[in-house]
Amino acid sequence: MLIYLIEKTIHPKAIGGAIISGIDERSCGKKSNLIAKFIGSRLDRVYVILALSFGLFGWMVGFSALESARQNVPEATEQALVPPEIPVPSLPFADNPDPTQCGIPTRWGTTNNRAWLTGFYGGDLVQPIVYLYDSHLRRSVKASAPHGSEVEIVLFQDNPTLDYYMVRIVGAPADTDEGWVPAPFLSFIAPDAAQ
Repeated sequence: MLIYLIEKTIHPKAIGGAIISGIDERSCGKKSNLIAKFIGSRLDRVYVILALSFGLFGWMVGFSALESARQNVPEATEQALVPPEIPVPSLPFADNPDPTQCGIPTRWGTTNNRAWLTGFYGGDLVQPIVYLYDSHLRRSVKASAPHGSEVEIVLFQDNPTLDYYMVRIVGAPADTDEGWVPAPFLSFIAPDAAQ
């Protein structure tokens, strides 16, 4: 649109005619043609400069939009990979009434550290999926595994009412492989032997 307006308002012959002040092209054709060619060559340069400017501007806008979209893709992908937060379920047994009275976690050691998650309590399967928590305070679910999953005990916390074990799920991905489990949901007997 801009080039069209420039072309219509600054046409070489129109400018040439204006500069010559209305001298008839037939009477002084060479002079008029020289001026028109001179202005026309200048106008061609203006067209080239305008075309390059618009091209560069379009490239910059396109590149910035592409860069913005490229930067937002990892965020969207990471958000899609994050599982929704699991609400902390209630326990079928009494928890520690006063968390300030709970013991200090101690290292379990490397012997007798194999155990299995169990969803049984009082003879019933109450949790087919056993949850591992952020701490003995159970503010959030950090990991989960099916009943019977093998775990490795890392820490133990002796508490007034309910003991907790910090366990690592054998074979689970590194980001979702450990957390604290209440003692009733941990068995030192393999599920096959226990039933």
